[in-house]
Amino acid sequence: MKSFLNNIRKNSIFALAGFVVLGILLVIFPDKVANIAGYIAGALGIGFGVTKIIGYFSKSPEKNVTVFGLTIGILFALAGIYIITRPILFQTLSSVFSA
Repeated sequence: MKSFLNNIRKNSIFALAGFVVLGILLVIFPDKVANIAGYIAGALGIGFGVTKIIGYFSKSPEKNVTVFGLTIGILFALAGIYIITRPILFQTLSSVFSA
């Protein structure tokens, strides 16, 4: 039990340090960090979409794959491409939805 609490304490300290560094970077370079966040969000969207599309066409017998998965995959991939080409849109949407 004591080692479990020590692990939680260590993880909390690492998370705290990471968030402090991220906060400092956001204060010093707000536009660059927002652009990088847009690129990361776009890459995650493309990755998720491609994974869903590949999962649809693999048609593994143990997976219940529907056309809905293919549709979601295409939409996420297109949204990811759009966000990467226009990262300012991600900045605008994230500020609107976080407020």
